[in-house]
Amino acid sequence: MHRLSGLSCRAGWRSAFALAFVSIVLVALAACGSDSESPEAPAPDAVVEPAPEPAAAATPEPAEPPAPEPEPVPEPEPAPEPEPAPEPEPAAPEPAEPAPEPAEPHQPVGPMEDLVITVSTTTAAMVARLSEPEASCIRATVGGLYDLMAGAPVLDVLANPTSGPVFACLTEENFAILGVAVIAQQAGGLSEEAHSCMLDVARENPELISLGSGAIEESVAEIRSSPEISACLGSEESEGP
Repeated sequence: MHRLSGLSCRAGWRSAFALAFVSIVLVALAACGSDSESPEAPAPDAVVEPAPEPAAAATPEPAEPPAPEPEPVPEPEPAPEPEPAPEPEPAAPEPAEPAPEPAEPHQPVGPMEDLVITVSTTTAAMVARLSEPEASCIRATVGGLYDLMAGAPVLDVLANPTSGPVFACLTEENFAILGVAVIAQQAGGLSEEAHSCMLDVARENPELISLGSGAIEESVAEIRSSPEISACLGSEESEGP
């Protein structure tokens, strides 16, 4: 009995399952049929997308212009040869200057023994009593300073230590006579006898007359100290000033 009731239960489940399956199939078929009968819905209008704008063509960069070809440098034209300078016309000869008139030859104004020296006696007064060779020698030695020296006192010129070359132009005799004149001036004058004696001594011993080397007073004192000169002086003249 139990076996029968089990069989009948199984048979019931199977029937119920079959019925449920059939119901599902029918429902599905009905759904398919309704879909096929209903008019197809119009397809929605297709959205027309705007065509993409064409890409702008790339602007080509301007090409650099080709470098200009260097212009040919024109060859320098040869410089024109300089025209020869015209030869200068010979200058007219300048008129020759008249030749200077020859100076009158020097003529002594008197013998050297007659020269009397004072503090104002000029050198020109001494030169005036010299010979031509002696006077020319003095002019050549002094040069352009002759006029200045000629106007100076002869005692000042003798006292100048640089005047040696001037008095070297004199002969030994004339230099000795000049020395006696200087001694007479320093002594304040000499007697005629003392003057003549002293001239003789000076001519024979010109080395005793040492002038033109410094102070006149010292030179005269040295000359008068020599025995030969002192012998010509009197007692008053030998004492001196």
